[in-house]
Amino acid sequence: MTDDLQAVNRDVSKVYDLLIDPEIGGCVFAQYEPIYKCKSRQVFSEKFISIIKNWKNENQLIFYFSGHGAMKGSQYCLKLGLNDSDWLPFKNIINDLECHGVKRAIVIIDACYSGAATEAIKSYPYIKEDDIPKGIVIIASCKKSQLSWEKPDGSSGVFTELFCQAIETGLGGKPTTDSKIYVKDIIDYITHQFNTDPRYVNYSRQQPVFSINNDEMGIWIAKAKSSSSVINDKDLNLEILGQFCQEKVNDLENYLTPEELLKLHNGDSVSFNSSNIDLLPKVLSSLNLCTPISPDGSNFLHKAAVLCFYRNPAIIYHQAKAIFTVGNPKEKNFIRENIEGPLSYQVTALVERVAQNSKKISYIAEDGRRRELDAIDPDVTREVISNAIAHRDYQSTGTVQVALTQEGLEVYSPGKFPSELSWDKLISSLASSHPVDPAISYYLSKLLVVEEVGRGFKVFRQYIRDNGPDSIICQELPGPIIYIRVSYHRQFQFIRDTTVPNIDFPDGGGWGSAST
Repeated sequence: MTDDLQAVNRDVSKVYDLLIDPEIGGCVFAQYEPIYKCKSRQVFSEKFISIIKNWKNENQLIFYFSGHGAMKGSQYCLKLGLNDSDWLPFKNIINDLECHGVKRAIVIIDACYSGAATEAIKSYPYIKEDDIPKGIVIIASCKKSQLSWEKPDGSSGVFTELFCQAIETGLGGKPTTDSKIYVKDIIDYITHQFNTDPRYVNYSRQQPVFSINNDEMGIWIAKAKSSSSVINDKDLNLEILGQFCQEKVNDLENYLTPEELLKLHNGDSVSFNSSNIDLLPKVLSSLNLCTPISPDGSNFLHKAAVLCFYRNPAIIYHQAKAIFTVGNPKEKNFIRENIEGPLSYQVTALVERVAQNSKKISYIAEDGRRRELDAIDPDVTREVISNAIAHRDYQSTGTVQVALTQEGLEVYSPGKFPSELSWDKLISSLASSHPVDPAISYYLSKLLVVEEVGRGFKVFRQYIRDNGPDSIICQELPGPIIYIRVSYHRQFQFIRDTTVPNIDFPDGGGWGSAST
């Protein structure tokens, strides 16, 4: 592709991650990786044919393209390379599908004039319906006479952002009859946002379209996420809730009777079981974990409470999870793990994963004693991760990503600094941090994950004093995303990179170059 499109790689990754999520798209991804910055039309064709040449009839293909599109003569073409000779007629892709027996496919194109692609399936053979919809559907980001826009900051294509938003939010919380999101549902959602949301009305001249070669079929593209957070004890992490209740026992005493409090206590701690689970709604209300106004009189948890006390808040808010990686995706020892659960669990799990996969150096110091040195100070690891989880923007799509690379620990957190704050001001003590969502920070502080607001910067300052000004760097990336890289301890790097006797690198840890 060309460099004038900034969002292409991010858009491809975003759609890919949604579609391979077993709770949403459910696509099998082990054999198929995204193609980034395709070098040529030939490279694309070879890769594409290798995927579909042994295609099974019962499978459904999802093809997503973000890049340049244009009419070349009478043919609508996609640019699949760096040169002018790399324009591929879209009809060739449809012909390849037919040639190799792919009769169930959803093709998504975020490119200028992409509505012209919908005409390419008019002659495709009619297929009868069965459990997985048979047929070819094309979703185009705009009509054949329109441009398809990127956001001004280059963080995303406007269509792709709304496409992902529709899936992640469950059509903005709109229920569907069978808990599935259909192609028409997504088009209706995107069109509505273009016409009504102030953030997108400037793009209202871009209207997405779709075409299906069998109008009687309903073709679904993702599972609908439930937006309901009505209280159900099976959905809550009762252990973490009990821990929070223990910290807030004085508040409970103002609302519960002595007999009810006695039922909650198990020795020195608060816990829930079959004998006291009936008190759960009263406990949640007394701790202000419920919305003040509910739609039908039912008790609903508010967003911060879902994030901190739900067994798996990603069921409600897809973005409420984290990704941990070590190494290069192309290498056999690459590690990628989704971390899901209450926010406090995510912090603990990520810190543990970093510790488990980081090396330590055991060496004989000048005083003759054996010492161990961590690659990264555990306090710094804990603070950078807890800050990313606690202070990210949970209105934004995307997930927190934590990666161990050759350079150090890298953390990507959706969101940006408030206009009056910056990393430089915070690290130089010229400003004080304040949380995006005070309720989340408060709950996590009581759960002993975030010990105090701003403590992390004291830890960061000390690490920078010990290891140099570039030992922790922060950048605001398009998205928006806050990126922080913590370099390995200066003494660790020196010992690792020089030949020193009496050095032992214990097994069990390692790193590589991670791609996120």
